[in-house]
Amino acid sequence: MTTLGPGTRLGKYRLETAIGSGGMGHVWAARNEATGAEVAIKVLLGGHDDESSQRFRQEARIGALLMHRNVVRVFDLVEDPSGALVLVMERLRGQTLDHVLTAQGRLSTRATVAVVQGVLDGLTHAHEKGFVHRDVKPSNILLAVESDGLLIPKVLDFGIAKAANRSSPITREGILVGTPEYMSPEQISGKPVDERSDVFACGVMVYESLTGRAPFAADSINGTLVAILQRRLKRPPEIDPHFWPVLESALCKRPVDRFPSARAFSLALQEAAAASPEELASSLRRIPVKVPSLPPPPAAQPDAPSTPPASVDGMAVARERGPSLADAGHTPLPGTVPVPVPRRRGTMGATAAAFVLLVLALVVGMLALRSGSPASSVRPLPIAAAAHEGRRMAQARPSPPLATASAPLPSITSLVRSTPPSRSTGARPPPHGDVATNPGF
Repeated sequence: MTTLGPGTRLGKYRLETAIGSGGMGHVWAARNEATGAEVAIKVLLGGHDDESSQRFRQEARIGALLMHRNVVRVFDLVEDPSGALVLVMERLRGQTLDHVLTAQGRLSTRATVAVVQGVLDGLTHAHEKGFVHRDVKPSNILLAVESDGLLIPKVLDFGIAKAANRSSPITREGILVGTPEYMSPEQISGKPVDERSDVFACGVMVYESLTGRAPFAADSINGTLVAILQRRLKRPPEIDPHFWPVLESALCKRPVDRFPSARAFSLALQEAAAASPEELASSLRRIPVKVPSLPPPPAAQPDAPSTPPASVDGMAVARERGPSLADAGHTPLPGTVPVPVPRRRGTMGATAAAFVLLVLALVVGMLALRSGSPASSVRPLPIAAAAHEGRRMAQARPSPPLATASAPLPSITSLVRSTPPSRSTGARPPPHGDVATNPGF
């Protein structure tokens, strides 16, 4: 049994305030005692299994390689004598996009584009380093508020990232990796993934931000997976007709029909929004992000033991996400304070694990039997000139050297990340920001 509490030392870091906790771990505001720097740490306590440890170390390795303003910074990985692993990150203050959408219902087109462009910039950096995120979703996007009030979207949680187009020992046959509503068709089918898989997930986020619901949401995981592979989307009334072709291109079933890169998608989004960088920045600033203050840290106690009374047993790292099939907890991200979130999806519960493998076989079989179906032959509509230029640039760019993702994945019950059902399709608040008087923008 390992214990944590205010004043606990883990290496040179002293815990100050618990930020959040889940079924398997804790996130803490902490301080580097050598420099006085404020940090956030994720703790994987002693007694963890090898798979959890390897995934945790992979997240640290990948995070340390990515140095971009739109990706959360990882500073250090510490192994405490107690056996705990400590991932040290920048301390951020803000809310996840998931929290904001829950509170607001949906965002304006310009606000959505401003957020997703930041995400795509961060992903472009990761892709250039050879990594595919594989779990892009609103709860992994933090809208961080800087000290000067500037709002910066940051990509979090590279724990299940992998090298593009490479079979990795992190993936075992028959295991789905990701969050069902945001998984690309190739992820579901067990095919190699590259940056276009993250483009698909970003397209899902754009759709959800504009409408308040995910495009392929269903009452069960198998229904969602089949919808991603089979359902042909129609433009919802909340999305402007001029904007729809770009989004439809990002959500094509076949990777070859999508934008070839995150940068190409970003260029097309900006042109479709018909907004200058200054107008997008203004829309980003108007997104209402709460920044609650952390409680004051406890007074320094030089002789504080490394194992104070508050007990936490058998935990792995907690991250801000929809609950996995093995973990019904909910954990705010580093630098945030827990904010109550209404339960939005209640029907994709614990029974899903029993039939995920069956569903995988079913949907792959459907693809094989119906290769000529509309779902597998959707072609992108004509897109903006900026997108075509982005395609040309992306195709001309040599493939980056692929980094190694070496950690094996845990069992399916902890890696098929169940998300709650879609936000209500009933009456919603009007889109936030400059859209209220100009529908669609």
